[in-house]
Amino acid sequence: GGAEWLRMTRGTDITEAFESHHVMAGERRLAELLSRYRIGRATGERATPYTFAPDGFYVTLRRRCAPVLRAAGRGVGGAMRRVFDGLLVLWVALLVAGALADRWWLLAVAGVALAANAVCAHNFFHRRDNWRMLVFDVTGYSSWEWRVSHVLSHHLFPNSIYDLELAELEPFLVYLPLRPKTWLQRYGPLLYAVPLYGFAFLIELVKRVVAVARGRVRPRWENLLVLVPMAIVAAAQCALHGGGGVEWAVVLRQTFVFQVACSAWFIGVGLAAAHHHPDVWHDGDAPRSGDRSCDFGVAQLDAVRDRPLLAGSNAPLPLVATLYGNHALHHLFPTISHEKLPLIQDEFDRTCREFGLHSLSCSQAAMFVGGFKQLQRTYAHSASHIS
Repeated sequence: GGAEWLRMTRGTDITEAFESHHVMAGERRLAELLSRYRIGRATGERATPYTFAPDGFYVTLRRRCAPVLRAAGRGVGGAMRRVFDGLLVLWVALLVAGALADRWWLLAVAGVALAANAVCAHNFFHRRDNWRMLVFDVTGYSSWEWRVSHVLSHHLFPNSIYDLELAELEPFLVYLPLRPKTWLQRYGPLLYAVPLYGFAFLIELVKRVVAVARGRVRPRWENLLVLVPMAIVAAAQCALHGGGGVEWAVVLRQTFVFQVACSAWFIGVGLAAAHHHPDVWHDGDAPRSGDRSCDFGVAQLDAVRDRPLLAGSNAPLPLVATLYGNHALHHLFPTISHEKLPLIQDEFDRTCREFGLHSLSCSQAAMFVGGFKQLQRTYAHSASHIS
């Protein structure tokens, strides 16, 4: 909700965003809402192939889950807020401790804690503006930009040519199988991918500074939050020296270790979480339906693999919240907090059985290795392989 989403999407086709972000309203309420703003019938075909047939998988599942979710209440619950707030306190405390002790491993652990906090902030991105989503800006990335690349692009069109998160990785990491790839792009990531993860946020920060300087991007106040870790380290150094001068070389070194660890963990976890494996659908593979059109919900399942330890009603919330757990359900209903997704697990399983579908799973180790195999893949899969 909120006005910012309307400003960001004005003039675009928001069918997928509207359908997947209004889960609890009910079909009658959605129809009434749309009728108030109707201008006329759109002409021509839509650019995307996804469908929302009333008797299709996604709309049926949404209809069945809506009463359960309404009973659970709107918004992010107390359990998720406690996980988020605990991580916030943890990385700040570890960063102060690492700065005072000047121990690189403490600074690195603090960076990992911030990365986990940023992943947890994922639960607050799909909602109206709120302070918790701004933790993402502390990493060096931009919460506003991630709403575009992640919420409006990746979440709606995962592993497709409309997925900006794939485009951002090229030419260093090319996951789409039919994109032209050199030998270095196929096998080079075995050597340079992990180091690249560590510098990803710093690269994004430099790109944003250059874009602002050239007038291509409007600066936003929250972009300054990237300076918070440096300010914390400088304050700790000042206290260590009894309020005297600050050794800025030490401050920069400690902040660098912190930020690199944060970036490495965040990117590494994200890329190995659920989407990139030779058996997962990527643009160029045939859709499960065998033709161009495809049910939105089925398309989401084809582009996701859950990890057994991080999926289902018994998965620990702190791990689910920080490691992109319950990923299939999250892609189907992105505005629903992770703590409430287990409530609709039974309806999800029942609807999948009725439609002859199943949410496939894969171990974390297999997903990590599979990501590199996907980078090497240069052929398309048939519909039978994906399903």
